[in-house]
Amino acid sequence: MLWARDHNFLTDATSSLFREPAVENLVRMNHPIPDRSQHKEPNVKKVLVFGFAFSLVIMGAISSSPISAQDKKADEKEKKQEVDVLELMQEGQQCIESQDFEGAAKAFQKVVDAEKDNSQGWLMLGYALHSCGKLDQAIVAHKKAAGFDDVKPTALYNLGCAYSLKNEIESSLKYLHDAISENFSDLSYFEDDADLINVRKDKGFAVVMARAKNRGKDPNFANDKLLGEWKIISGKKAGEELSEERLATVPKFDKDKVTIPSPAESFVMSYKLNTRKYPVEIDLKIEAGPAPEGKALGIMQIKDDELTFCYDPTGAKRPEKFESTAENGFYMFVMKKLAPADGGDKKEPAKDKSTPGKN
Repeated sequence: MLWARDHNFLTDATSSLFREPAVENLVRMNHPIPDRSQHKEPNVKKVLVFGFAFSLVIMGAISSSPISAQDKKADEKEKKQEVDVLELMQEGQQCIESQDFEGAAKAFQKVVDAEKDNSQGWLMLGYALHSCGKLDQAIVAHKKAAGFDDVKPTALYNLGCAYSLKNEIESSLKYLHDAISENFSDLSYFEDDADLINVRKDKGFAVVMARAKNRGKDPNFANDKLLGEWKIISGKKAGEELSEERLATVPKFDKDKVTIPSPAESFVMSYKLNTRKYPVEIDLKIEAGPAPEGKALGIMQIKDDELTFCYDPTGAKRPEKFESTAENGFYMFVMKKLAPADGGDKKEPAKDKSTPGKN
């Protein structure tokens, strides 16, 4: 997990890394404080001219609608709440610096109770609870923080750390991959963070490291690897094995469409890939075939010459892992790439460019 003591917990959506140990920066981000050193007197002439013109429009409204005592009280309450949040953020940071994580958790809990959409408050609440060893509570806060774009990469990474500590390796790998997909790819954290000791033992962690080094992309997946014809070697529909007759078809992937041949009428579907996600995401749309229209959401991965493909035929929900069950209703196929000699795409022979008639 990222150290707030060593790094500033102000993050942005692109870097996601803590940079400076200054609470003042946090204060300025959430509640800007006017810089009095840069204060300039207003242009009096412009103010007077504008004020005269504007007063013609609103003079009646001003005279007939004085600020009520109730409005003043509400305004004072709002300002007081802002000050309280600032003080609580500072209190929480001071607790972090003195390693009083219980005190920090209490302070940041008050912050998010006062401001439900305070992304920094949720991020730091998760961090404090995490540091206390209250991992289940920390996970709730991490997930809440992951809903805010400005802290999402860091929150996802911290989720990966929390699940690693709980030895829930599949969940840890998922959130680490999600963090990388959101541009969190600082190798030093993946290599050195003690929270990741458990997940590093899993062979799946090698893929995490490879993606981090490859700027988020799956090093085993390239668009040109997908192109060509594939023989289906196994398949399931809603958890049930498909018949050999259903598996006899040979799907063909072109640059922007996939064709599934059929004796009656072939399916032709356009597709789009998101290679920044892991597994790679694919969106399909029927362009021609027995069904006039339809969409599907899926995931796929390529290892060597084997393609694993799982999708929701209703287009309602994208699978999170390669699994077909009666409950999820997904289709899943494992296919093997056909070489040209096996019936795959064959290249046209090179034309003889020599001058005819000369030996």
